[in-house]
Amino acid sequence: MATAAEQARRNEEICSAHAAGETVAALVTSFKLSKSRINEIVSAGKPLLKGPISGIQLAEERLTAYRDLLAEVRGLATAISEIQPAAKVGAYRLIFDVLGHLTSLEQKLGYLPSDLAGLGHEREFAETINGIITAPKVPAEVRQAVLDALEDARWQV
Repeated sequence: MATAAEQARRNEEICSAHAAGETVAALVTSFKLSKSRINEIVSAGKPLLKGPISGIQLAEERLTAYRDLLAEVRGLATAISEIQPAAKVGAYRLIFDVLGHLTSLEQKLGYLPSDLAGLGHEREFAETINGIITAPKVPAEVRQAVLDALEDARWQV
């Protein structure tokens, strides 16, 4: 059995590895502990801050946590038997909740537009313009005029 000092040192290693981006599953394998024990150690560990952390960095860490959770829950949903419909539905609801939070955070970080419907309209507009300028009977000067108009600063977002 490990001494208290050895356990404390091990727990620090686990917290450091987790803070560096190591997944819980990898820590379980590395340290030969149960998943629940690793989670206890990580949640009990003090944050290892080496200076101020920006809001963006914290949001990026949360984004990674959501993505890890999504992968975990997808695995759970797959593992649940079809003869347990209530548990399977619960797992799928959790997937949708995590996806909703992930999408919201990605929008706030600027990875996705806030107005996804607007993105669909922009795509539709781009496809229409592409259809016009690539039509065989469209003269080259018309194509160039459309491209010049689109490059005009008024269209820039």
